[in-house]
Amino acid sequence: MSTESARSPSRGLVRARLITSLSVRPRSLGLVVAPGGCGKTTLLTQYADRVDGPVSWLRIEPADADPARVLARVDAARPEGHGGLLIVDDLHLVEGSPGESVLLERALALTGEGLGVLIGTRRVSPLILTRHEFSDSLVVDAEQLRFRTWEVERLLRDVYREPLPADDVAALARRLGGWAAGLKLYHLSTQGQPLPDRRRAVATLAVRSALSRDYLTRTVLAELAPDLHRFLVRTSVFEIVTAERCDRLLGGSDGQAALEELERRQAFTVSHDGGRSFTYHEVLRGHLTAVLTEELGEAGARAWHARAGRLLAEEGAALEAARCFARAQQWPEVHRLLDAAGSAVAVRGLDPWSDLLPAWFIAEDPWLVLADAQHRINEGQFAAAAPLLRRAEAMFGTGRGAARCRSLRADVTAWLPDAPHWRGHWSGWLRSATRRHPALVLGEAERLAGAEDVLVRATVSLLAGHVAEALRMLEPDTFADTDLVGLAGRLLRAAVAVARAEPQATAAVTAVGLAADRAGLPWLVRLARAVPALSGTEVDLKEAAAVAEECDRLGDQWGALLAAGARRWPARGRVAPNRRRRRGCATGPARWTAGCSPPGRSPCSRWPPCGPGCPTPRSRSGGRRAPPEPPGCRAHECSPSPPRHPPAPAAATRWQPCTPPPSMPECPGRWWPRGSPPKPGRRRSRPVRLRLPYAASAASRSACTASR
Repeated sequence: MSTESARSPSRGLVRARLITSLSVRPRSLGLVVAPGGCGKTTLLTQYADRVDGPVSWLRIEPADADPARVLARVDAARPEGHGGLLIVDDLHLVEGSPGESVLLERALALTGEGLGVLIGTRRVSPLILTRHEFSDSLVVDAEQLRFRTWEVERLLRDVYREPLPADDVAALARRLGGWAAGLKLYHLSTQGQPLPDRRRAVATLAVRSALSRDYLTRTVLAELAPDLHRFLVRTSVFEIVTAERCDRLLGGSDGQAALEELERRQAFTVSHDGGRSFTYHEVLRGHLTAVLTEELGEAGARAWHARAGRLLAEEGAALEAARCFARAQQWPEVHRLLDAAGSAVAVRGLDPWSDLLPAWFIAEDPWLVLADAQHRINEGQFAAAAPLLRRAEAMFGTGRGAARCRSLRADVTAWLPDAPHWRGHWSGWLRSATRRHPALVLGEAERLAGAEDVLVRATVSLLAGHVAEALRMLEPDTFADTDLVGLAGRLLRAAVAVARAEPQATAAVTAVGLAADRAGLPWLVRLARAVPALSGTEVDLKEAAAVAEECDRLGDQWGALLAAGARRWPARGRVAPNRRRRRGCATGPARWTAGCSPPGRSPCSRWPPCGPGCPTPRSRSGGRRAPPEPPGCRAHECSPSPPRHPPAPAAATRWQPCTPPPSMPECPGRWWPRGSPPKPGRRRSRPVRLRLPYAASAASRSACTASR
């Protein structure tokens, strides 16, 4: 039926970021605009399943171009009661007709009556673009609907139950451009096959793939006029399409009009700068490249790519020209352009080149070896990146390329085990904070400046336990850039917000993950996926566990450590803000913790007894050596010998604070995870230790001494 109640479940991956974007203003007009196969109807169905009130569907048909007919259908489909939702799908079928105008006018009136209206269409109606009443409408476009790499991994793992290794997932997402229909077609063609066959299908996902050929021909190319079809095929050699490039390549003057018409038709053509430049979807470009080869032949297609490469080289777009010459298999020209482009080759790593260049060519060019190393760094694979950097440095010999490899290798090796200290980069200060007392690093980092200084100081303050000071530095407007420093600072602020259960914390983490994906930083994307586990929900804890396993498989050791730490954090408990006492803390001779100490006493953990007759401090557990004395505390009224069991509360060792040195952090404490402390004479499970990831240095331990 075209008009029906919408309560049928949708089989697919529920992406919370899209549901949230549609839930910002539930009683307004929302638009889901994207080409065919991007998942518009799936998103509308999933959102309908989560609406509390009545929901109705109206599927547009070509006959609804009649105003009287479509108005009657809208009134019949209107949800009963207040607070309902009306979903209108396939509005593009009546584009430009009187029925479209009547339907939009009626939808606008329904939102004024308190109903929500969601419209799915392939193209934005000119009426919506020109009427100011539609200016505040919610819009979800093709870029938002695109599946990110981590969403592809979850789709294959949780929905299709046929997971792939992380590198194959990244290749599948890159070659299909996150296209929902392409992912579905891939699953249908490999369903039930063993893992080696599914991996082989990803590796051989050619440009003329049967997964998308029929779909694109039927939904995109069949609707185009012959001259527009020819324009689309011939200009597919460009990664960034402009009217000037098209006119120079084709020898015409109507490039701008043709590009605007393709964008209006949503023929997998988008512009992000107001129509000055356009891009074709990756799946469409692959299909059009195969069509070009069929029309011109193998030699003709290579000559056409070479012609486009010469135009781009004259324009100064060296890297894009090099990729055109790679498709033309003119390797000397590729070498020449790579040498001219210099360090720009390694900015985004090897991803733009991996599907174009043979392995022997990559191994011979030092800039591509450096790009491969940068790719490993972006993936968090520091141990694999170091030998590649050493090899690239040897291939360069001398010059700026060798200097860059040498500097980057020093930055990377600082994060490897047993590596020497390195302060030539701001990340070296963070590494030092994991080896030494964070307070000492905080005092030495004054020589840094700018956003790097703020990021280092905030991170080190958190490691030292100064949460309030770190939050003061991590203001929302502190990190506005989208580079590594800005994204890392925003993620750090969002992680603290999640741990403190702030309302907009999850949305902030999602925004950082999307920005990191656009910046080409997969290790930061994985970390953003693990951060929500700080909230303690079951779904987020499972996702953090999956991230830790993925990092282990990829060789991202630091990512695995941080993801595992985020997963274990809720089990260890958090210090709630503005609360003096922690539930379940010991009140007797057990352990004191910060924020849970008796009146007039230090918030530090209690020390083993010491004094005359006890030259070697020992713990109460019976013979094991006591931990080092925490900074800022000293023993008081110590007993001469350690009893076998904890004494009564009245005989407990008491502590009093001493004057700490400047920038001395609060000492770590201990607390019982649940219940009351053990009674004397009874053994209990080992308490959870709230310890910072560093060992107190000798200088900090000597700040306080035990009194006798």
